[in-house]
Amino acid sequence: MKVDGPLSSNDGSTVLSWALKGRGIAVRSQWETAKHLADGSLVALLGNWAQPNADIHAIYLERHRLSAKLRTFVKFLGERLRQTALPAG
Repeated sequence: MKVDGPLSSNDGSTVLSWALKGRGIAVRSQWETAKHLADGSLVALLGNWAQPNADIHAIYLERHRLSAKLRTFVKFLGERLRQTALPAG
């Protein structure tokens, strides 16, 4: 979806901040906006429209052995993102 307006940014937190301040509409992920939608500070405008899925990657320096801390953190991220994801369809 292409929308033109006086504000434009490639920084997601800036776009979300503008939307929260009433400066316009924003296309952001469900996991970024869920709490704001729940507390009423944001309102979903296009409820039946879904943006294409996007992959999320954990990027880290390659080592001979992945540390237990990093392995645990990457596992936590995967579990947390699965918990907050919307059902498919």
